[in-house]
Amino acid sequence: MHISETDLKPWPEDALAYLPCSDIQEFAKGLQIYGPGDAAAGLYLIIDGRIKLSRVSESGVAVVVDIYHTDDFFGESALLNSPHEEEQAVALEPTKVMTWSAVEVERLIGLEPRLAVALMQVVVRRCLDFKNRLESFSLEGTTNRLARSLVHFAERMGRAPEGDAVTIAPITHEVLAQYVGTSREIISHHMSEFRNQGYIRYSRQGITIQPAQLRAWLLTKAKHA
Repeated sequence: MHISETDLKPWPEDALAYLPCSDIQEFAKGLQIYGPGDAAAGLYLIIDGRIKLSRVSESGVAVVVDIYHTDDFFGESALLNSPHEEEQAVALEPTKVMTWSAVEVERLIGLEPRLAVALMQVVVRRCLDFKNRLESFSLEGTTNRLARSLVHFAERMGRAPEGDAVTIAPITHEVLAQYVGTSREIISHHMSEFRNQGYIRYSRQGITIQPAQLRAWLLTKAKHA
């Protein structure tokens, strides 16, 4: 069973309430924040912008873990004793971030244990997302995975709704392909189909998604599977 973020109750803890301001770093579009051979420096918070978090195989193939935007944390692998150097974070647009080292986070948790609870909730939420994606990879075809991905991005990054529609910042078909696990050409084909069916509209300015209609489409597909 897929768990939607809308099924989760409001979180009782906000990590931002326990983290002091740090220096702000700015990254231009396309610039790597960290990656293979240059592990994450600490826990990052996006002040403005968006980043793509990927895992890069030894052969150089990238799989998009997720896209994070303003007020999202990333780089939590740096809190481990051995950061994951195969992770790569790249700015999708001009992006500003704050960073706290693992030592600083540990010190702050000692001063305010509720910070540990708040960060744990961030990790658990992402584990639920990854569970849903693994289930989808195992049981569903590319079209369904793309539909679920669009609903996921609409729920997480959607701007003020326009009726039943939600608009998100533009995501290239190449990035969607890396997230869904297929080729750019197949994503372009299915995106065109969804647009013709009225589930989405897209341009260089963004993607407008009908999440309720896509969820209904997925439910219909499941009943006839």
